[in-house]
Amino acid sequence: ALEATAARATAEADRTAQQAAALAARVQEAEAQIAANEAQIRLIGREQALLRAELAEKQRPLVELTAALQRLSRRPPLLSLLRPGSLNETVYLRAVLDSLLPEITRRTAGLRQAIERGKALQDKARQANDALRSGQAELARRRGELAALEARQRLASRAASVSADRESEHALA
Repeated sequence: ALEATAARATAEADRTAQQAAALAARVQEAEAQIAANEAQIRLIGREQALLRAELAEKQRPLVELTAALQRLSRRPPLLSLLRPGSLNETVYLRAVLDSLLPEITRRTAGLRQAIERGKALQDKARQANDALRSGQAELARRRGELAALEARQRLASRAASVSADRESEHALA
């Protein structure tokens, strides 16, 4: 009977050790996934910083052009008619604007694409943050399972030890 109890205790201890090893491996897997998510978040942050710099560089000429157009539009039309040569200037300005319009459209298309890329990066960052939080929750859950398993193992070990002590006392008596 004592040998059978010892064999069962040994088998139980082996099974518990295997479960603990499997849980520990899952904990390490969750930690690795968290590290990967954090790295992805840092990469996305760098991409966003580069994109902001690129947008700022692309926007500068358009801002200057917009400011020049606003200055021209503030000139009252009556004053333009009273100034000599203003009709020629108006026709010339209209021709220049007509020739600039395709370039403005082309440059703003690039800006629109960059802005869309920025939105996509924000979505990626949001997804990476969600995955990070999920991974952290999973890690906490797995650590809890591992702690509960270790507690059960300790209790079973103590119970087996007490039982073995009792059996050895009976054997000696």
